[in-house]
Amino acid sequence: MNVDREINTLGNAADLDGAASDTRLHMSQCQKRRVTAESGMVSVEWALTIPLFIVVVLVCAGALAYASSVAITTDAAREAARAYSVGKGETEAKNVALAVAGRNASVTIREEGEYVRVSVRRPPVDSLAFLGFTVQSQHVALIEPRSTP
Repeated sequence: MNVDREINTLGNAADLDGAASDTRLHMSQCQKRRVTAESGMVSVEWALTIPLFIVVVLVCAGALAYASSVAITTDAAREAARAYSVGKGETEAKNVALAVAGRNASVTIREEGEYVRVSVRRPPVDSLAFLGFTVQSQHVALIEPRSTP
């Protein structure tokens, strides 16, 4: 009877070995299916990430273009205020501002007592013109005393 029990135990052990190999085979198939199912996720992640990256780059480029427009109008207003304050006429000061800001700018010169206020308004650089807003800068300068002959 002990011999039969040992044979049954050995037989059961062989059955367990077979069951274990079946379990390993099943697990490896599940892992393959999982890897295959997740491989498409990488494509989806890239498909969502790339447009977001492009939007961020375009927003940064737009911010730089806007900053460039502000710098241009500020320089134009400063140059025109300086030209007017040293005794050049209003027409010449406007021409100075238009030379810096471009012909599509509008320039307003206003004397306020002993000061001159120059305002320059223009559309942003061409890459942002479709947005329909304008950039405006002002500069105030002290009018220098004019010598009379």
